[in-house]
Amino acid sequence: MLVEYGAVSEGRQRRFYPVEEKRRMVEQTLEAGASVAKVAQANGVNPNVLFLWRRQHREGRLGVQEEARCVCCRWR
Repeated sequence: MLVEYGAVSEGRQRRFYPVEEKRRMVEQTLEAGASVAKVAQANGVNPNVLFLWRRQHREGRLGVQEEARCVCCRWR
């Protein structure tokens, strides 16, 4: 689910994603062998935004979550 709100430039609108949706995409990137770029493309999100959400997830700023660990670097 995505919410579009407010004009950014020439008819384009900024997209806002609910925390649950952000967390779902981040969790996809944490699976073994997952590519952030591919997950971003599959969900229509800029990879830089997804990297930002991963950092927020790591810092505990994407709401209450189950313990998640990155397989490749073992952070929580």
